[in-house]
Amino acid sequence: MRNSTLRFFALVFFITSVGLAFSQSPKSLFKEGHRLFKLEHYRKALPFLEKAIESEPNNAEAVFEAGVCYLHRYSKEKALEYILKAYTLDSNVSKYIHYWLGRAYHQNYQYDKAIQEYNIYKSNLKKSDQRRKDVEKHINQTNVARELTQDPENFRVFNLGPVINTLYSEHSPVTSKNDSLILFTSRRHDVTGAKEDQDGEFFEDIYQSKKLPNGEWTAPEHIHLNTSGHDASIQLLENDTKLLLYREAKGGDIFITEKEPGTNNWKEPQKFADINTSDFEADAFITADGKTAYFATNHYKKVGDLDIYYITKNDDGTWSEPKELQGKINTSEDEDAPFVSADGKTLYFSSRGHKNMGGFDVFKSTKDSATGNWSPPVNLGYPINTPDDDVYYYISHNGKKGYLSSYREGGYGEKDIYEIAPIPFVPCTLKLNACRGKDRNPLSYSVRSLKKTTKPIALSGKVENNKFTVRVLADNTYRIALYDGKDTVYAENFEVAFTEEENKTIEKNIEVPCPELPPDTTIADTVVKDTTIKPVADIVLNPVYFESGKADLGKDTKAQLDAISAALKKNPSVEIEISGHADAMGPDNLNQVLSEKRAGSTMNYLVSKGIKKDRLKTKGYGETRPMGDNETDEGRAKNRRVEFQIIKK
Repeated sequence: MRNSTLRFFALVFFITSVGLAFSQSPKSLFKEGHRLFKLEHYRKALPFLEKAIESEPNNAEAVFEAGVCYLHRYSKEKALEYILKAYTLDSNVSKYIHYWLGRAYHQNYQYDKAIQEYNIYKSNLKKSDQRRKDVEKHINQTNVARELTQDPENFRVFNLGPVINTLYSEHSPVTSKNDSLILFTSRRHDVTGAKEDQDGEFFEDIYQSKKLPNGEWTAPEHIHLNTSGHDASIQLLENDTKLLLYREAKGGDIFITEKEPGTNNWKEPQKFADINTSDFEADAFITADGKTAYFATNHYKKVGDLDIYYITKNDDGTWSEPKELQGKINTSEDEDAPFVSADGKTLYFSSRGHKNMGGFDVFKSTKDSATGNWSPPVNLGYPINTPDDDVYYYISHNGKKGYLSSYREGGYGEKDIYEIAPIPFVPCTLKLNACRGKDRNPLSYSVRSLKKTTKPIALSGKVENNKFTVRVLADNTYRIALYDGKDTVYAENFEVAFTEEENKTIEKNIEVPCPELPPDTTIADTVVKDTTIKPVADIVLNPVYFESGKADLGKDTKAQLDAISAALKKNPSVEIEISGHADAMGPDNLNQVLSEKRAGSTMNYLVSKGIKKDRLKTKGYGETRPMGDNETDEGRAKNRRVEFQIIKK
């Protein structure tokens, strides 16, 4: 078979709407949630567990099971929060607690803590226990994830948004020749027949959506080929006149159909070639020349994992017998979703094996034109791959972008469909005013990238004729600094928006302050204002600090906020900005969310102390405004903070 604010609004609506029918006691609610949890029906179990927690917030078992549900369905961040809370309430809540803590830390990019929890779980298993092998695999994946996230590739991964993606699973994206039509597969509630499979999820249907001139997608519609069972999109081919698809027939088979001449209607699908067996054929792909078809099946291995095989077309139009793909493509884990480039020389596929970050990762292998052999697979790296499932990689006809089904933080539910685009280098020209150094010498500059989702950039040089040009990656934030000798005379963060156009020149004018700043001024002093002590009236606003990866308020923090609250009450006209910050550990998007949550929890506490919300403005800056060195523990501790700025006296 084939976390964001909006996601949580949708989840709250889902839980609330289901909850309207609940009239059971907390005990009955938990019992039903637990029953569904044991069946691994996580979507159905979660509303019952959440309703039980509303009445009994310290029910460790309900909190634990809800955390595991969140890990599978809605939010990895919330999953970690719940599982940690369950462990705090009862360290023996489950014999698998350290395993699930490891999984939650792993998928939240907290690799050291993940390995620690995995090892604790493993230490409690007998040496003969087969689960030790599974844990060791997760530990290896965690190490790979750490390695790849520290050396990211230059790709933009963009969620297609709530028109395409829902609380349910969306996968198997297929695009037309001109990229104006997308077919995809979903397990949403309005599938044909509205039937559920044994896993408690709806059966799969194929949907289609058209891209409007403004780049937005139309509301998805069913295609008429759907049945009451599982149906999944695979490939459009031959100028969009033929469609390869999956149907749940005899364990799962591959079908092909073509359009009625002169219409957009598809004929009744027929089984494709002789690749189908009584077992599971999961996916397939026909090369651009129509001479080779690759497919994933579990038919030929005793252990039942998916492997990739292929057939070739004979001169008489028939197909050869299936052969296993050579070149160490297949492993003892699943290999699925083959895709071959238009020239037939590059194979992309998803695998749970090889050098893997966790779940399915996308790999590529190249074909030697002389020998016909495939090279050892290479992981496409982060951010295309993550510690969870990344599968069904599909490249657009012009080769400029790809599509992917992935389950990652910031999505709308389970798997979502994402667009993958390479990030180009663009020339950036920065023009200065006539200000020079105090000795009339040319200024020097440095430009450093701040985002951690692309390869780092650090450039420096001399300013000539009051301008300089650097080539930087689009879709990034840069720290620009100007120096007069050793003195910093200017520093600023500069956003470069995403563009698909290479060599599109970006210009920025810089007003260098004159006279120059004092010789002992540093970049940190000019980029981030010192907020250690800010007296206004009788208000002293000191920063508050947080533990790594957390946004909750400690006892000391609350004491500081109590003092700020008292001062604000004495000065009712004062309004403040509460700015959240994070260190540079982990991905940019998670640090941004974490900084916003820190600002939010601080605001909520002040509101609970009687400060009107309209006097408080919150903003998250992620990791872009460090006060300390992110390479040291002490520096990172300074960066995990909330600052206060008076914006109205």
